[in-house]
Amino acid sequence: MNKLLLYSFFPMYLLLFGENCFGQKKKPDDPEAYFPTENVSPKFKDDNTRENIPKKKVYSVIYKYKLEGTLYGNPCAMEETMKMGFIYVVQPKGWLPTNQPWPIVVLNNLWVNTKLVFTRSPFWKLTLKNRIEKCRDKSGDIVG
Repeated sequence: MNKLLLYSFFPMYLLLFGENCFGQKKKPDDPEAYFPTENVSPKFKDDNTRENIPKKKVYSVIYKYKLEGTLYGNPCAMEETMKMGFIYVVQPKGWLPTNQPWPIVVLNNLWVNTKLVFTRSPFWKLTLKNRIEKCRDKSGDIVG
């Protein structure tokens, strides 16, 4: 008798409360679902506006085969390249991390270099080289 009651109760429980048995519900792609604050007080309602969503910077990528002069892996040098608006990505010869043919990678590097000439200055490479030298002196990285 108890087994019959148990077997009839379990399907009824699933029918009535089954929505809680499913996995996590997916959050919407709306950026308002991911506000940076957790203020629920109406006093701070200006904190939860679309304008206060944290801005994410998208960096351009320059693919490099040789790391000479880039000081790759040094946090100071990486910060300097990010200030300029790009990052270096190591790409050994014969290996394409982007799964794109080499002309597209070359055109990407050409596009990023041209963009840096117009946004930073025509001497952006010289400026970056000087900043990397300062980073090298600060960190004592002689080899890189």
